[in-house]
Parts: sequence; structure tokens; C-alpha cells
Amino acid sequence: MENSTEIVFVLQELYASKSNKRAYFVLTLIVYLFTIFVNMTLIWTIILDKTLHEPMFVFLCNLCVNGIFGASTFYPKILVDLSSELSVTPYEACLGQIFVIYSYTFCEFTTLAAMAYDRYVAICKPLNYHSIITHRKVVKLLLFTWLFSICESGVATILIRRLPLCGFIIDKIYCTAWAVIKLSCVDTTINNIYGQVQPPQDQMR
Repeated sequence: MENSTEIVFVLQELYASKSNKRAYFVLTLIVYLFTIFVNMTLIWTIILDKTLHEPMFVFLCNLCVNGIFGASTFYPKILVDLSSELSVTPYEACLGQIFVIYSYTFCEFTTLAAMAYDRYVAICKPLNYHSIITHRKVVKLLLFTWLFSICESGVATILIRRLPLCGFIIDKIYCTAWAVIKLSCVDTTINNIYGQVQPPQDQMR
């Protein structure tokens, strides 16, 4: 398959649940709306309550924003597939989903690491806390969580994008890096090595 822009992946995992698609659709929609509601509630609570304008709550707010970012990439596509007879994803859309899911996962990890650092300083150096965890440092940490995540995901997506493919069947309900790499016609050693530092995306279900 030389012209990758014409590739359309068939996601087969939903076929097993074809008879129960309506029930799964309703359940998925409820989970998606609940996720958005909870995250939006926390974000607005933190924004409106000035007593919560502390580094730990700012990081928590970042987790909520990232949660909405990830959920809005994953659930709408699943809902579309559950309401359709055939679950398909264009090549570029598949790469986009891989990029966003990786970005979401990396941002989650790095934000949790920033929160751990904040708690470390608060517990081990309480007298110097406000001089170490300044507003500028919080902004820098937030920028790092997003820039690092985007760069890591971008590299992973580019490495996948360069691979010629010999198949179009993905045994998942969404696109994952490893599922696409397995369809490649050439050696994938570089992708495999880089994948060792990637999050366990294939286990997200």
C-alpha cells in the first residue's frame, strides 16, 4: 500500500458485540458525559474558589483539562462506530488518534510527577515551599507537561507514518501504535526500540 492517504482501517473488535451495540452505545455515552461533567465541575470549582488557587489544585485542574482532552478523542469515535454498521477509520485519522492518546497519557504521567514533586517540597522543605514552588515554576512545569507530551507523541507518530503497510485490519476498538506497526511490510526495529519508553497504550481499554 504505497499511497497511505487512501488507506482505511477496519476496526474489528466491535463486531463481537454487534447484537448489543445499542446497550453499549448508551453505556458509553453515559460514561463520556459523566467524565466531562466531573472534570468540568472540578475545573470551575478550582477557578471560582480563590482559596484553591494553590499549586496542587492548579495541577489537579490540569489533570481535569487533560481528562476532557483524552475523553473527547476516544469516546466520540467509539459512539460513531457503535451507531454504524461498519467500524472504519481513515489512515490520517488513525494516526491522529494515536497522537492524541499518547499525548493524553504522557501528560497524565508528567502532571502526576509534578504533583509528586510539589508534595515532596511541601513535606521535606515546608519553610522554603513558597520560595521553591513559585507561580513561575508552576507555569514552567505545566508547559513542560504539555510540550514534553506533544514532542514524545509527535516522534512516535512520525516513526509510524514512515512505515509502508501490508494490511488494514486492526483487532481493536480504536487505533493503537502497535496495532498499526504490526501491519508494516518492513523492519520495525526503530519503532520497537522507541516503543520501550512509550506508555502501555494497547492496554487502555
